[in-house]
Amino acid sequence: MGGFRRGYLFLLCTGLVLLGFAFGYRLTTGFPDPDLGKGTVQQTEEPPELGAGIDLGEPGWNWPGMDTGESASREKRLVRVGPDTRVITRKVYSECRHVETLQRRPRPEEIGLDLEDFRDLHPAAQVTSFHAESITMEIALEGRCSKRFLALEQGAVAVFCGTPPKTDSALILRTGIRADSLPRNELNRLKNGVILEGDEEVARYLEGLSS
Repeated sequence: MGGFRRGYLFLLCTGLVLLGFAFGYRLTTGFPDPDLGKGTVQQTEEPPELGAGIDLGEPGWNWPGMDTGESASREKRLVRVGPDTRVITRKVYSECRHVETLQRRPRPEEIGLDLEDFRDLHPAAQVTSFHAESITMEIALEGRCSKRFLALEQGAVAVFCGTPPKTDSALILRTGIRADSLPRNELNRLKNGVILEGDEEVARYLEGLSS
């Protein structure tokens, strides 16, 4: 009976020692996540691959040696005026609404300018297009342009500002020269519009019709 009791105590002590050892090991290594095995997987987060939808200019992943986009922005080439750039100027007159379009090569002081510098050089113009191949700017001018043309208006010769057709131009003067007093060849010219340059040329032409 004494031997059985001693054996039982020995086994009980041995079991307690093994259980304490196992519990201490778990405290050292950590207990398992209860969600493991239930459809979730634990893994170490890795940095995202470049070009995978991450804006390099945004805060976030910033690993050593990573280009954050600042240097790329600084190195971005600006569009500049070159010696072969076409400069197109559209002059819009407020009264007759006529548009004169001029095209030229860039001036020496314009070559090498970017958009902001080009605007500073032409403060009265509105730059509507800025490309290496061509630049377009508009200048609003008060008054009437120098373009004139003669046409028939209500049975008489009239002077218009701009270029035909007369529906898009401003009426300057309706003369007393009646259409029925003119030869047929002159009437045909006036129906299409006689384009003249400046008021002096208009005066000379009207003088010829009246004689």
